[in-house]
Amino acid sequence: MLNVHQFGDPADPPLVALHGVQGYGGRWAPLAALGRRVYAPDLAGHGLSSWDPPWTMERFADDVLALLADLPPVDLVGHSFGGALAVRIARLEPARVRRLLLVDPAMGVHPEVAGREADAAITQKSFPSPEMAAEWLARAWPDASAAVRSAEIDGHLARGDDGTYRFRVRPAAAATVYSELSRDPVTPPPSVPTLILRAPREKVVRRHFLKLCAADGCDVTLVDIDCGHMMLEERPAEVLAAMLSFIRGAGAPGE
Repeated sequence: MLNVHQFGDPADPPLVALHGVQGYGGRWAPLAALGRRVYAPDLAGHGLSSWDPPWTMERFADDVLALLADLPPVDLVGHSFGGALAVRIARLEPARVRRLLLVDPAMGVHPEVAGREADAAITQKSFPSPEMAAEWLARAWPDASAAVRSAEIDGHLARGDDGTYRFRVRPAAAATVYSELSRDPVTPPPSVPTLILRAPREKVVRRHFLKLCAADGCDVTLVDIDCGHMMLEERPAEVLAAMLSFIRGAGAPGE
């Protein structure tokens, strides 16, 4: 069972947003400004959803497809791992996806990089107080506003039985998801208009993936934004402007 955060007017068209590794659905609240009803699940092993395994791409896709089954065709957004997952879901059920909006999607991550990140995820950071967690987050997200960092602490940090504070992520789940990121990349269905927002200095979006998209005839719009991997947290106005321009310009049947 997924815990699903909801934002925006229930009468607006639906948008489903998928967070990255160690994230949670509450990060997507700003997307309500797009004039969409936002459904943002905590993926398995994260947030307030079930922390039980398996934590495979197939399980994540099944969970999200169950959510999509109750909605009309959606705009599907994904950040990092959520972007890779969004593409696979669109490949499985293209009729359920009006558009793909991928925020620095992590596709075909080099195994050495994925392994290093998985090793780091096993040892989860803990903090003696929310204030110490906030100090760490200020160093980790130096370009995010204080309000954005405060929302992350308020929504994603929890006190454990030992009295220390951790972000709501099961370490084994995060490590497994990093492994999943090393799978060969999958390209979007050519029938689904796709926006890729890229943070060029991070080099998460690999040129190999973009070449595959071109070779497969994918309908891709690439937009670069000068920021780090946490694009929405660092440059919310620019990310939302690019998304809104794409939604208005990449019409889908019935609009």
